[in-house]
Amino acid sequence: MTVLTAAQVAGIVTAQPPPSGTTVAQWVQVALDESGFDTDALSPTGCCRGIWQINVSAHRAKIPEASVSIANGHQAMKSPLRNWYVARQVYTEARGWRPWSAVHGPKPTVGNIAANAAAHPDFSIARQGGGVDPTNTGGAAAPEQGVEAESILDVVRSPIDAVMDGLRALVDVVNRVGSWVSDPHNWTRVGYVVGGGLLVVAAGAAIAADTRAGQAVTGAVGTVATRRPGAGPMRQRRE
Repeated sequence: MTVLTAAQVAGIVTAQPPPSGTTVAQWVQVALDESGFDTDALSPTGCCRGIWQINVSAHRAKIPEASVSIANGHQAMKSPLRNWYVARQVYTEARGWRPWSAVHGPKPTVGNIAANAAAHPDFSIARQGGGVDPTNTGGAAAPEQGVEAESILDVVRSPIDAVMDGLRALVDVVNRVGSWVSDPHNWTRVGYVVGGGLLVVAAGAAIAADTRAGQAVTGAVGTVATRRPGAGPMRQRRE
Protein backbone atom coordinates (compact mmCIF):
# COMPACT_ATOMS: atom_id res chain seq x y z
CA MET A 1 0.00 0.00 0.00
CA THR A 2 1.26 3.47 -0.93
CA VAL A 3 -0.50 6.53 0.42
CA LEU A 4 0.34 9.79 -1.33
CA THR A 5 0.09 13.25 0.15
CA ALA A 6 -2.61 15.67 -0.92
CA ALA A 7 0.10 17.86 -2.46
CA GLN A 8 1.44 14.93 -4.52
CA VAL A 9 -2.05 14.22 -5.85
CA ALA A 10 -2.42 17.91 -6.68
CA GLY A 11 0.87 17.73 -8.57
CA ILE A 12 -0.38 14.80 -10.66
CA VAL A 13 -3.59 16.65 -11.55
CA THR A 14 -1.79 19.91 -12.30
CA ALA A 15 0.81 18.22 -14.54
CA GLN A 16 -1.92 16.65 -16.68
CA PRO A 17 -4.59 19.37 -16.50
CA PRO A 18 -8.10 18.34 -15.39
CA PRO A 19 -11.06 18.32 -17.79
CA SER A 20 -12.60 21.67 -18.68
CA GLY A 21 -14.95 22.99 -16.03
CA THR A 22 -13.21 21.20 -13.16
CA THR A 23 -10.45 22.32 -10.79
CA VAL A 24 -7.37 20.72 -9.28
CA ALA A 25 -8.85 21.13 -5.80
CA GLN A 26 -12.02 19.26 -6.82
CA TRP A 27 -10.04 16.29 -8.11
CA VAL A 28 -7.88 16.21 -4.99
CA GLN A 29 -11.05 16.22 -2.87
CA VAL A 30 -12.57 13.34 -4.87
CA ALA A 31 -9.36 11.34 -4.48
CA LEU A 32 -9.41 11.98 -0.73
CA ASP A 33 -13.04 10.92 -0.40
CA GLU A 34 -12.76 7.90 -2.72
CA SER A 35 -9.46 6.35 -1.64
CA GLY A 36 -7.77 8.45 1.04
CA PHE A 37 -4.92 8.84 -1.51
CA ASP A 38 -4.16 5.08 -1.28
CA THR A 39 -2.80 3.93 -4.66
CA ASP A 40 -3.81 0.30 -3.97
CA ALA A 41 -7.30 1.10 -2.67
CA LEU A 42 -9.94 -1.46 -3.65
CA SER A 43 -13.66 -0.81 -3.33
CA PRO A 44 -15.75 -3.07 -1.03
CA THR A 45 -17.33 -4.68 -4.09
CA GLY A 46 -13.91 -5.31 -5.65
CA CYS A 47 -14.76 -3.46 -8.85
CA CYS A 48 -12.83 -0.22 -8.47
CA ARG A 49 -9.14 0.40 -7.96
CA GLY A 50 -6.70 3.16 -7.11
CA ILE A 51 -6.65 6.84 -6.24
CA TRP A 52 -9.81 7.74 -8.18
CA GLN A 53 -11.40 4.28 -7.85
CA ILE A 54 -11.63 3.37 -11.51
CA ASN A 55 -14.17 0.64 -12.30
CA VAL A 56 -11.85 -1.68 -14.21
CA SER A 57 -14.53 -3.87 -15.80
CA ALA A 58 -16.72 -0.94 -16.83
CA HIS A 59 -13.80 0.96 -18.35
CA ARG A 60 -11.63 -1.88 -19.59
CA ALA A 61 -11.58 -0.34 -23.09
CA LYS A 62 -9.62 2.57 -21.61
CA ILE A 63 -7.08 0.27 -19.96
CA PRO A 64 -4.93 -1.72 -22.44
CA GLU A 65 -3.90 -4.25 -19.77
CA ALA A 66 -7.54 -5.07 -19.03
CA SER A 67 -7.87 -6.53 -22.52
CA VAL A 68 -5.56 -9.31 -21.29
CA SER A 69 -7.35 -9.81 -17.97
CA ILE A 70 -9.23 -7.86 -15.34
CA ALA A 71 -6.40 -8.68 -12.92
CA ASN A 72 -3.96 -6.92 -15.24
CA GLY A 73 -6.27 -3.94 -15.40
CA HIS A 74 -6.38 -3.72 -11.61
CA GLN A 75 -2.61 -3.87 -11.48
CA ALA A 76 -2.30 -1.02 -13.98
CA MET A 77 -4.75 1.15 -12.03
CA LYS A 78 -2.50 0.97 -8.97
CA SER A 79 -0.37 3.54 -10.75
CA PRO A 80 -1.62 6.99 -9.68
CA LEU A 81 -0.51 8.42 -13.04
CA ARG A 82 -2.37 5.78 -15.04
CA ASN A 83 -5.35 6.11 -12.72
CA TRP A 84 -5.53 9.86 -13.30
CA TYR A 85 -5.26 9.49 -17.06
CA VAL A 86 -8.25 7.12 -17.12
CA ALA A 87 -10.19 9.26 -14.61
CA ARG A 88 -10.03 12.19 -17.01
CA GLN A 89 -11.48 10.05 -19.78
CA VAL A 90 -14.23 8.73 -17.51
CA TYR A 91 -15.28 12.25 -16.56
CA THR A 92 -15.28 13.45 -20.16
CA GLU A 93 -17.32 10.47 -21.30
CA ALA A 94 -19.84 10.86 -18.47
CA ARG A 95 -19.90 14.68 -18.86
CA GLY A 96 -19.82 15.08 -15.12
CA TRP A 97 -19.13 13.58 -11.70
CA ARG A 98 -21.80 10.87 -11.80
CA PRO A 99 -19.30 7.92 -11.89
CA TRP A 100 -17.91 8.89 -8.46
CA SER A 101 -20.20 7.94 -5.58
CA ALA A 102 -18.27 10.17 -3.17
CA VAL A 103 -19.53 13.26 -5.00
CA HIS A 104 -22.87 14.26 -3.53
CA GLY A 105 -24.49 16.88 -5.68
CA PRO A 106 -23.50 18.48 -8.96
CA LYS A 107 -19.85 18.94 -7.92
CA PRO A 108 -17.46 18.07 -5.07
CA THR A 109 -17.44 20.18 -1.94
CA VAL A 110 -13.81 21.21 -1.52
CA GLY A 111 -12.30 21.18 1.97
CA ASN A 112 -9.19 22.86 3.35
CA ILE A 113 -6.88 19.91 2.68
CA ALA A 114 -7.71 19.84 -1.03
CA ALA A 115 -7.64 23.63 -1.35
CA ASN A 116 -4.23 23.92 0.30
CA ALA A 117 -2.81 21.09 -1.80
CA ALA A 118 -4.03 22.70 -5.00
CA ALA A 119 -2.31 25.91 -3.98
CA HIS A 120 0.97 24.11 -3.23
CA PRO A 121 1.29 21.06 -5.52
CA ASP A 122 4.13 18.58 -5.11
CA PHE A 123 5.36 17.33 -8.51
CA SER A 124 7.58 14.51 -7.16
CA ILE A 125 5.20 11.82 -8.43
CA ALA A 126 4.13 13.69 -11.56
CA ARG A 127 7.76 13.87 -12.74
CA GLN A 128 7.77 10.06 -12.94
CA GLY A 129 5.06 10.28 -15.59
CA GLY A 130 7.14 9.15 -18.53
CA GLY A 131 4.70 6.27 -18.86
CA VAL A 132 1.67 8.52 -19.21
CA ASP A 133 1.56 9.46 -22.87
CA PRO A 134 -1.67 11.07 -24.18
CA THR A 135 -0.13 11.10 -27.67
CA ASN A 136 0.20 7.31 -27.69
CA THR A 137 -1.73 5.34 -30.31
CA GLY A 138 -5.41 5.59 -29.56
CA GLY A 139 -4.71 7.99 -26.72
CA ALA A 140 -3.89 5.04 -24.45
CA ALA A 141 -1.33 5.35 -21.69
CA ALA A 142 1.76 3.21 -22.05
CA PRO A 143 2.69 0.96 -19.11
CA GLU A 144 4.46 2.97 -16.46
CA GLN A 145 7.88 1.80 -15.38
CA GLY A 146 7.63 -0.27 -12.24
CA VAL A 147 4.01 -1.27 -12.80
CA GLU A 148 4.16 -4.96 -13.63
CA ALA A 149 1.29 -6.82 -15.24
CA GLU A 150 0.08 -9.94 -13.49
CA SER A 151 -1.76 -12.99 -14.66
CA ILE A 152 -5.42 -13.49 -13.85
CA LEU A 153 -4.26 -16.56 -11.92
CA ASP A 154 -2.34 -14.32 -9.51
CA VAL A 155 -5.64 -13.41 -7.86
CA VAL A 156 -6.15 -17.02 -6.78
CA ARG A 157 -2.54 -18.16 -6.75
CA SER A 158 -2.26 -18.83 -3.02
CA PRO A 159 -5.19 -21.27 -2.76
CA ILE A 160 -4.15 -22.95 -6.02
CA ASP A 161 -0.60 -23.37 -4.73
CA ALA A 162 -1.93 -24.87 -1.50
CA VAL A 163 -4.07 -27.39 -3.41
CA MET A 164 -1.21 -28.26 -5.75
CA ASP A 165 1.18 -28.78 -2.82
CA GLY A 166 -1.35 -31.15 -1.28
CA LEU A 167 -1.74 -33.07 -4.55
CA ARG A 168 2.02 -33.29 -4.99
CA ALA A 169 2.37 -34.68 -1.46
CA LEU A 170 -0.38 -37.25 -2.16
CA VAL A 171 1.23 -38.31 -5.44
CA ASP A 172 4.57 -38.67 -3.67
CA VAL A 173 3.00 -40.96 -1.05
CA VAL A 174 1.29 -43.05 -3.74
CA ASN A 175 4.55 -43.34 -5.68
CA ARG A 176 6.42 -44.43 -2.58
CA VAL A 177 3.78 -47.06 -1.79
CA GLY A 178 3.78 -48.27 -5.40
CA SER A 179 7.56 -48.48 -5.44
CA TRP A 180 7.56 -50.46 -2.19
CA VAL A 181 4.84 -52.86 -3.40
CA SER A 182 6.57 -53.49 -6.73
CA ASP A 183 9.86 -54.47 -5.07
CA PRO A 184 9.92 -58.32 -4.66
CA HIS A 185 12.57 -58.06 -1.95
CA ASN A 186 10.07 -56.27 0.26
CA TRP A 187 7.60 -59.13 -0.07
CA THR A 188 10.43 -61.59 0.80
CA ARG A 189 11.04 -59.57 3.95
CA VAL A 190 7.33 -59.62 4.73
CA GLY A 191 7.38 -63.43 4.28
CA TYR A 192 10.27 -63.72 6.69
CA VAL A 193 8.55 -61.57 9.26
CA VAL A 194 5.20 -63.35 8.95
CA GLY A 195 6.83 -66.80 8.90
CA GLY A 196 8.98 -65.99 11.90
CA GLY A 197 5.93 -64.74 13.75
CA LEU A 198 4.02 -67.93 12.99
CA LEU A 199 6.95 -70.06 14.18
CA VAL A 200 7.10 -68.11 17.42
CA VAL A 201 3.36 -68.60 17.94
CA ALA A 202 3.62 -72.34 17.13
CA ALA A 203 6.56 -72.78 19.48
CA GLY A 204 4.71 -70.98 22.23
CA ALA A 205 1.65 -73.17 21.70
CA ALA A 206 3.79 -76.33 21.80
CA ILE A 207 5.51 -75.26 24.99
CA ALA A 208 2.18 -74.48 26.59
CA ALA A 209 0.80 -77.90 25.55
CA ASP A 210 3.85 -79.71 26.96
CA THR A 211 3.53 -77.78 30.18
CA ARG A 212 -0.13 -78.72 30.60
CA ALA A 213 0.62 -82.39 29.81
CA GLY A 214 3.45 -82.45 32.36
CA GLN A 215 1.20 -80.93 35.01
CA ALA A 216 -1.47 -83.56 34.31
CA VAL A 217 1.01 -86.47 34.63
CA THR A 218 2.48 -85.07 37.83
CA GLY A 219 -0.96 -84.74 39.32
CA ALA A 220 -1.89 -88.31 38.44
CA VAL A 221 1.32 -89.76 39.92
CA GLY A 222 0.81 -87.82 43.13
CA THR A 223 -2.67 -89.25 43.55
CA VAL A 224 -1.52 -92.82 43.11
CA ALA A 225 1.41 -92.35 45.51
CA THR A 226 -0.83 -91.37 48.45
CA ARG A 227 -2.50 -94.85 48.62
CA ARG A 228 -0.68 -98.00 49.91
CA PRO A 229 -0.81 -101.13 47.79
CA GLY A 230 -3.50 -103.55 49.08
CA ALA A 231 -4.87 -101.12 51.57
CA GLY A 232 -8.60 -101.48 52.00
CA PRO A 233 -11.05 -98.76 52.35
CA MET A 234 -10.69 -96.57 55.36
CA ARG A 235 -13.05 -97.35 58.23
CA GLN A 236 -14.72 -94.90 60.43
CA ARG A 237 -13.42 -95.00 64.01
CA ARG A 238 -15.90 -95.42 66.80
CA GLU A 239 -15.38 -94.22 70.35
